[in-house]
Amino acid sequence: MQVALPPLPVFTDEERGRLLALAPESMVVRIDGIAAGEVAVRLTDTRAVAVQLGDLLDLVAERMPAERYDQLRQSSASASFVTLDRLRDAGISVQYDAAYDELRMSV
Repeated sequence: MQVALPPLPVFTDEERGRLLALAPESMVVRIDGIAAGEVAVRLTDTRAVAVQLGDLLDLVAERMPAERYDQLRQSSASASFVTLDRLRDAGISVQYDAAYDELRMSV
């Protein structure tokens, strides 16, 4: 049995603005169940969670080679916001926990 999902709703600029005003600006990140800190977040137009890459790198810095951390942190990409799907595609295990409105990672 195939199930077809309904299309995503299309919001007016005013509705989108109200929704974004309700969205958090940061979220707690738990690594292996332990609160490691917070990262800046944004919601994309498709309502996907995107995190600021540099904030996330800072939380995992001690778990990666210093040379690699420095290279990534100093890149222009570290200031950009990256969706959780894109992080997972890069091999980073990160999930959004809607019940607690936080992110969970395992390393």
